[in-house]
Amino acid sequence: MTTAVAYRVYDLPWTPSPEDERRLRRVLGAALGLFIAFGVIIPLLPERERAEIVPPAVPERVVEFLLEQPKPKPKPEPKVEAPPLPKPEPVERIERVERPVPAPVAVAEPKPDPRKKAAASGLLAMSDQLAEIRDLDVDRDVDAQPLNAGAGERTRVDRALLTARTGEG
Repeated sequence: MTTAVAYRVYDLPWTPSPEDERRLRRVLGAALGLFIAFGVIIPLLPERERAEIVPPAVPERVVEFLLEQPKPKPKPEPKVEAPPLPKPEPVERIERVERPVPAPVAVAEPKPDPRKKAAASGLLAMSDQLAEIRDLDVDRDVDAQPLNAGAGERTRVDRALLTARTGEG
């Protein structure tokens, strides 16, 4: 009697097989060998002779014309004259004028306190009404009507609507 051996493969579906790994290493080795071979062979190949680039010939009369031009004379720098110093004028005595003393400024009334202003408007003004709502007895209202009205009832599907107009064109 033979027994079936149950075993489980713990490899993930995307785990490469050993054959795939060998094939990949063989391809990478061949590609690397080709690159190294080309890297060694190409620098050893003979180079073509390069033709020297000769600038175009310039006619002699143009060269003479360019050489014969006189250099421009430097411009003389303008002389800067110092402006004469102004003579000081005699200082006149100015009489002191007494200014009138300003009248005391009326004291402005202070602005109302922002806390008092906020208390008169917004939620603070309705704080009494909110307190009344907090004091309401909610249990009394809940007992009056069920909260899950219609939750236990089952709706009935009427298929007559689907077939009611069949036969009409």
